[in-house]
Amino acid sequence: MKTKALQFSTDSWMTQLLQLQSLKVSTSSIRDYLNWREHANLKAPYFITVKTDLEERPMSGSRDNELVFIQKMNQYVWNFKPKSYAKDGFVVKFSTVGDITKILKVGSEAFRLSRFHRDKRFSPKLAEKIKSQWLLSNLTSRENCETLVLLDENGEVVGFSSILNYTDRLVIDLIAITPEFRGKGLGRLLVYHSQALSFKKNLPLTVGTQSKNTANALYRSMDFKLVNSSCVWHDIRWDSASTSLTESTRLIDS
Repeated sequence: MKTKALQFSTDSWMTQLLQLQSLKVSTSSIRDYLNWREHANLKAPYFITVKTDLEERPMSGSRDNELVFIQKMNQYVWNFKPKSYAKDGFVVKFSTVGDITKILKVGSEAFRLSRFHRDKRFSPKLAEKIKSQWLLSNLTSRENCETLVLLDENGEVVGFSSILNYTDRLVIDLIAITPEFRGKGLGRLLVYHSQALSFKKNLPLTVGTQSKNTANALYRSMDFKLVNSSCVWHDIRWDSASTSLTESTRLIDS
């Protein structure tokens, strides 16, 4: 298999929240990443999210337990004409500043199985803070993000979908429905409106989800095509003054 070059990106909000260097690395295999890390001049503390094409375990003799496999992800793409879909009593519109607090409340009740919750080196409180900051960043500081909100018959926000706009595609980044309204086809309604936006802009729509998430069936039923699967790892190293990620971020985890 041909090895692809490592690709790097940063999350400024994650760096600020965790108070340590935060990177995202995408590569073919975890071996390629470990070879790069061995020669890179990385200074602790750091938190690196690694996405690989191959599902494999670290090489024997790798440095302690810093690198941990978290989850497998499926990536879907949709590029067809949307079908008509509606739910009586519910409206989908673009969010406004006045919706932010309500969207954050819906988000607080979702994503309980995020990669940060799955990594036991993150305390539950810290995982919740990361989730909240991720959503707040989408709503307030990411210029390429649009958020659709789902309103019930009383005009209350009961769901949302955050969509990232790129020159070559749209990405459903976060999507959630408040617990009491789940199982009613409302997630499908939000995805439909995301598809309609994709069709209007003449750009393919992509979405990623955990391989065991029930949302896989929803996306397949709405004409999304599985294009690849990848593995997500967390590589964490703290400084000598701390013994855990929680201690490294004790200022925000108190």
